Amino acid sequence: MGFVKARRSDEMPLGTCARAIGEAFAPLVDEMAKSERARGAAATEATEVYVPDIPAFLCAARMARDSPYVRSVLVHDERKPRMKPRLSWYDATDASWVPRGWYEDGIKADLRYYFGEEDDASKTWT
Repeated sequence: MGFVKARRSDEMPLGTCARAIGEAFAPLVDEMAKSERARGAAATEATEVYVPDIPAFLCAARMARDSPYVRSVLVHDERKPRMKPRLSWYDATDASWVPRGWYEDGIKADLRYYFGEEDDASKTWT
C-alpha cells in the first residue's frame, strides 16, 4: 500500500497556480478591504457596550465584568487593526496524536503572540 502513504514535500500542491491567483487578486482584495474599513470607520460610531448588573454574590463574574483586560479579549473592536493568525507551529508530517511541541511551540507561543506586550508590525494586516 505504498500509494496510501503521504510523502513529505516542501512544495505545496498546485502551488504555482495558487501563487498566480493570489498575485492576480491581491491588489483587488486589498483595495476592497481598505474601502470597507474607510466606509466602516465613517459610518460606525463607537457604540457603548452594554454592561449588565450582576448580583453581589457572583463576585468572580463581577470581577470579570469590570476587568478591562477581559473586556479587551471578549469584546471585538472594529477600529483596531486586524492581527494575522499564527500557524507556524503546525507540522503536517507529525503522525502522533499529540503534535510535537504542542505546549511550548503551540499554546504558550500563541498566548505570547496574541496577548503579549510586544508590538510587532508584522502581526497586523493594515
